[in-house]
Amino acid sequence: MRTLLISIAIGLAGIHGAQAQYAGGPGHGFAGASRGTAHLSYSGAHTLSGTAGTRNDNGWRMLAAPVATATRADLSDDVNMTAASGSVVYTHNGADFTAVSSDAAPLPSGRGFLLYLYDDAVQTVGSAGLELDFPGDPPSADVGVTGLGQADQWHLLGNPFDVGLDLSAVDLVGQGFQAAVQVWDPRLASWRTITQDAGSSDVLASMQGFFAERATLGAGAAALTLPYAGRTFGGTLIGGKTSGLSATLPLSLRALDASGREIAADHAASLYFTHSALEGWDSWDATRLHLPMSEGDVVLVLPGPRGGAVVDQVQRSHPSDWMGPALFPLEIRAGVEAASFEISWPSLESLPSGWRVYLLDRDRDEPVDLRHTASYRMDSAPKAGALSLVILPSENDILPVLSHRLGSAFPNPFATEAELELHLAESEWVEVTLYDMLGRRLALLKQGTLPAGVHAVRIDGTALPAGAYLCVLKAGNRRETRVLIKGR
Repeated sequence: MRTLLISIAIGLAGIHGAQAQYAGGPGHGFAGASRGTAHLSYSGAHTLSGTAGTRNDNGWRMLAAPVATATRADLSDDVNMTAASGSVVYTHNGADFTAVSSDAAPLPSGRGFLLYLYDDAVQTVGSAGLELDFPGDPPSADVGVTGLGQADQWHLLGNPFDVGLDLSAVDLVGQGFQAAVQVWDPRLASWRTITQDAGSSDVLASMQGFFAERATLGAGAAALTLPYAGRTFGGTLIGGKTSGLSATLPLSLRALDASGREIAADHAASLYFTHSALEGWDSWDATRLHLPMSEGDVVLVLPGPRGGAVVDQVQRSHPSDWMGPALFPLEIRAGVEAASFEISWPSLESLPSGWRVYLLDRDRDEPVDLRHTASYRMDSAPKAGALSLVILPSENDILPVLSHRLGSAFPNPFATEAELELHLAESEWVEVTLYDMLGRRLALLKQGTLPAGVHAVRIDGTALPAGAYLCVLKAGNRRETRVLIKGR
């Protein structure tokens, strides 16, 4: 049996995050367990650095026990459990957070938990560090997590091993979960999305907690295996995996006061392109995670259809080998008074160099070229339907006009049902109708005045014979048609 130590200390050079040293070689990041990114290198202790006293280092840490058996007692001998009137340790049962109020309460292997650290006179995160020891042995076989309710959308899990875990080794999609998981990063006070098969960046460091999202409520497995074979150790993990045909466009949002000072921020949103993605909702998409620790302030979402409704997505996927312009609406949810809002794109490095990327604002005459501009600032949060990102994969593609638009059908051809996106630049009376190829009206899919933004249009084709059909949008003086194919 050995004891694993976590040392939480104030770093002299600002925000450094967590580092773990183990004999054997370097590992990868520990997003959210500190105010930075951890680098796992195998020697027996984790170090979570702070900000050298330049600001408070309190906040949530999303963790998991790196031993086969653990209880709250493994934390209470190092953490002041009476620093607040409520609990500083919480688990999640799939529906709600549950306070862990007893030292005898287990912290199950493979399950995540939240730990709130106070950096104050009661519980100081000082230069001497704060060590969390977990006595016991790490798991020596696969870790099975059971009791994952099919009616629950979110499940708080964690890497149970004392080394990194390759997320791509976990059969998330096969067991009915999305391929993207979410972790809380207190350094950014924002969620981060980690996607399977995203190169070396899909490695979960030792002790990393994460939320997995169920793909379809009421379906999928009630258990998930975290494979022992998925452990990563030896060699340099960063850059050690190939990313395949995938690319990511990360997006950030800041709310600023009149002097330009940041008062709130969100760094979670992204577009993800991969050859295996579909144009509609698929395993690579991720719903915006709305939990008490992240509500209020300001968030950036990419609204899109899912199951006949429009949901706020934190990650929106798209095929990397498509043809023609691709348009992605953006919306800002502001719960804070701000003088201005700023959207930025930290990196375009993973996008193919031939792709042209633009931000379209209905209230601005010229599109913003993301390759020549670092950010875009607005005096107020734009209305729904005002902002969109457009990507042109070919030099022959032309920027679309930001107005009413009927998106492509998905899937197409379809077997029983299909779905289209309806984009409205402003509130408008619309009519969406389905016709056969002889011009006979078969169904009125949507009619009435709809607000600006993205709307889902679902087509029930269970009673339709195989063949071609026309879906027609009428909005103001605009008319647009899409062809759908019903398969046999």
